[in-house]
Parts: sequence; C-alpha cells; structure tokens
Amino acid sequence: MLRQRRFPYPYKALLAIAADVDSTSPWKFLRIHRFLNTLTPAIPHYGDGVGLDIGNSFFFKNISNYALSVYDTAYRYHSEDVWADEFRSKIARTKDCANARDSVSGKLIFEAGPNFIEKYIRCGWIDVLHGGEGNWAEHAFRLGATDWCRTDGQHYKEWIAQRGLKIDTFTNHSAVTSDFGVPAQASTAEKPRSAGDLPSSPAYWADCARQSGIKFYSSYIPTESAAWRSTFGQNTMLVPATFSDGSKFWHFSRYSSGKTFADTVASILNPTNLDSLVKDGKFEIAYVHFGYWSRGANRGGRLAYLRRMVTLLASIGLAISPAAKMGWPSHVWPLGIHPELSPTSITAFRLLKVYQEEKKILVVKTSRLLRYNLALDGLAFTEAQSNGATIIDITAIKDTQFGDFTPTIKDLRGITFYVPDSSKVEMRIRGTRIPERKIQRNPADGTGAQSIGINWFEPDHTDYTTWTLADVNRRFSH
Repeated sequence: MLRQRRFPYPYKALLAIAADVDSTSPWKFLRIHRFLNTLTPAIPHYGDGVGLDIGNSFFFKNISNYALSVYDTAYRYHSEDVWADEFRSKIARTKDCANARDSVSGKLIFEAGPNFIEKYIRCGWIDVLHGGEGNWAEHAFRLGATDWCRTDGQHYKEWIAQRGLKIDTFTNHSAVTSDFGVPAQASTAEKPRSAGDLPSSPAYWADCARQSGIKFYSSYIPTESAAWRSTFGQNTMLVPATFSDGSKFWHFSRYSSGKTFADTVASILNPTNLDSLVKDGKFEIAYVHFGYWSRGANRGGRLAYLRRMVTLLASIGLAISPAAKMGWPSHVWPLGIHPELSPTSITAFRLLKVYQEEKKILVVKTSRLLRYNLALDGLAFTEAQSNGATIIDITAIKDTQFGDFTPTIKDLRGITFYVPDSSKVEMRIRGTRIPERKIQRNPADGTGAQSIGINWFEPDHTDYTTWTLADVNRRFSH
C-alpha cells in the first residue's frame, strides 16, 4: 500500500511568509523583495540577498497614502511629513505618476499602479489580494466611505480577467465592510462590517471573488483566533468555510507572535519555532507586516540607522532630502523608516535561509503552500503492478469546496510517494505518463524508504526590479 510523503523530498516542513501590504510604499516593496527574493550581493544595509521564495500582497483600491494598490496610486506628496502620515492624505497630495519619487533616494522608479502590480504578480513577488481598501476601516469610515462595494468587486474581476492574471488567495485582518462572515465587532449603519457575503448588501462581492479565482482566504471571522494563532505549526492549513450566501471557500489561519512588524521578525523566525516545525513535520504561514515597525521601537536607535543610511546613500551618489537629514518627525517612527527591516529581522531571514539550505524547511509563497496543502490532503490515486513496475496513476484532487478536478503538473508540484524502489515506478495523471524530466527519484530518507515525486518549482532568483513590465510579460506569457 503506497503512502504519501508529507513534504517534497528532502524537506521536513513547509513554511510561507504572508505579508500584509499595509503601509508598504512601492519603494519599500522593491528594496525588501530585492533582499528577500534575489541573490544580489552587497545590497545597501541588507548585505547579500537571501534568495527565498517569498510573496507579498496588494490592495485593489486605496483612498489614502500608504498602500500598494492598482488604483489611486503614484502620488506626489506635498511634503515628507505628509508622505509619512497615512491619515493625512486627501488634501496634501497630487496625482502625478510622472513625478512620484522615493523620498529617501529621490529616484523616480515607480511605474503607475496597475503596471507595477501586474509586473510583480506576473513574476511571482505578489501572490495575494489584501481585502478592503489600502487602510484600516476606521479611516474609510471617517471619510464617509465604504472600504469596498459591489462595483469594486466587479471591477476587480474584470481587471484580473482582462490582464490574464491569477490570484487565488485573499487576506484581511480588519472587520471591514467587504469582509466575509460574522464580524468580531457589531455591524452598524455608520460602520457596516463583514457584509461582503450578504447578497442584500451594497458591499456584496463574494460571488465576484469566487468567479475571479479566489479560493483561499484568511480573516479573523468570526474571531481573531480564527486567523491568528499563537501555536506554531499545523497539520493542515485548510479549514472548509461556508459564507452567508451559501458559497464555499477554504479558510486558513496565520501564526502571530503578537509582534507582526518589520523589526520583530525574529519573534517568529527563531530556532525554537523553526526546530519545532521540523520536529513535528508541519505547515506554517507566518503573519508579518513589512510596511512599519513596532510602536515600541527605539527612536534613538532608528535615528542612528538613518544617519548611517544617509552616509551610505551619499557614498553611492544618492541624495536624501534635507528634512530627513534633520530627523523625521515623531509621528513617523511608529510607521517605519528606511531601512525597512531591522538588523535582527535581517538576521532572522538569514537563519531561515540556513534551514532551507540544510534541507529542513522549504520556504514557499503563501499561495503555493495552500495549493500544495490541498493536493496533499485531497489526492486521489490508484496503484497497480505491470511487468515488475509500480504504476501510480493520479486521478483527481478531491476539493470539497470547489469540486473535484483533474490536476495538471503545476497542481501536483512536490507531491511525493514512498516506494520500495524508486527506479521501478511510473507516474501518470489519468492514464497519461508524466515525462521523466518532471519526475524526481529520491534515495532513502530518515525513514529508510525511497521515494518518487513530481519536481518542485525551480528556484528563481532573478532581480525583477531591473525588468520592465514588457520583459516580464514576455518571460511569463506561456
């Protein structure tokens, strides 16, 4: 009787970093992911890139400053103070894509919102839709606006289809109008909450979410514990959920150390947590925000970082504004400054890289982890013998929420079986043999058994910050 190996050989656990994009400007995004996803040497402040498979999220719409969104983006701010304050947006900025500059380096590097988002979805640095608009619900309420309405859901569905993009994962962390399920706080006429799956509501868009390809979602509905966990590691990330309109989705939770900030990553990625994940052979999706530092961060220490960055940027010919040289205003510090990640957080990602290099933990994008989890939990296959060989024929992935389906190679990446002799096994999908180049035949692991599986995704350490949207589209057009 065949049995599945839990994770792609030779790894013992699977981990994703789920970054909510709150307060992440386009320039922050570029600097962070150049460090996280590429092997670029000697990046200022960061050092060598760690080359991990880490994705981020995006907002579809935004009514305030600090967000990475498809629409209402690429602003030129009237002052640095305004740029840094996410709650002073409506009267102190000008829509000016051609002159939107990074206030740290002064470089004009931001493509207009839709092109920027499309480029990084296409190359894989963005793989999650963040729900609501680009700010907390309370800000939308103060401006007399809903964070999301049915028209937004329809426009999102149309945009995804028109551009040929695929996003199957959705996250949210606030009881906002467009969220799904029972809100943690009571919904009122002034502050409507969690009406995204109520057909009678102007904010109803659950059908658009499903039609646009959303399959997995995370939110603290009906309680915060449904989305944020203090225990590290899960046997499966997938929990079936039924919305108020009767539609079905997969819900997943994320680990929260209570310190989900750019300067506190070590509270999540530390030897205690990572060793337990390996020992127990589990999944984890870690919840972080790269857009701002914790409110308890030491102001003096961060000023020292900034002074070092001023000197470093000057040494490579980049100017920093006079306002920054004089020290940022006090209200900026809780939101974070460049450098985006603290030294301890950078060290934490280097530690995670070591665990991957030692073949203990495979680091993957959130969406990839969830798709693999679904395939692992729902795989249907048959086993037969023919001329001394074992035939493994994968017939379906059983999906209770969206319906069973015949998988493609992409759906099955990493699926692995323990077998007596990996050289005497043939793998098929509904009778069609899988090409040998897609197969990985493995020696015995710690269990003493050999295994065979479908290749995991090839590592991609390309620095896409140097590519145009047209370049990316050509590469990923197949």
